[in-house]
Amino acid sequence: MPTTLRAVGVDILHIPRIADVLARTPFSARRFPTRVLHAYELARYNALREKSPEAATLFVARCWAIKEAVFKTLDDVEQREFAFKSWRTITNTHPRPVAVHDSGSGDFLVSVSHDGEYLVAFVSRTHTPP
Repeated sequence: MPTTLRAVGVDILHIPRIADVLARTPFSARRFPTRVLHAYELARYNALREKSPEAATLFVARCWAIKEAVFKTLDDVEQREFAFKSWRTITNTHPRPVAVHDSGSGDFLVSVSHDGEYLVAFVSRTHTPP
């Protein structure tokens, strides 16, 4: 059976907003990422932070916007159970990145673009009937 579009979500983010949160205190720079990043994403963030704080900030902003867009594709029950840390983005999938829940449920295709201080994430939730 063909795949059908179930829902779409979009989020736009002013990247300096994330930079401000990460720059407030050393505590907030550690705490905020641990609250919103999946364990795989957190490892990547920590590696990026050592090399380039700007790249690390962009990474957190990207993850945040994707998860906000995913949230907008969920129904009421799923939204009540939503946890940022339970979601991650996989970028090495072909032909496009996907967002994945720890349970493995759902098909969420991702598109992200940024220009200057703004980043936009678009997520389409699809469904392939059994």
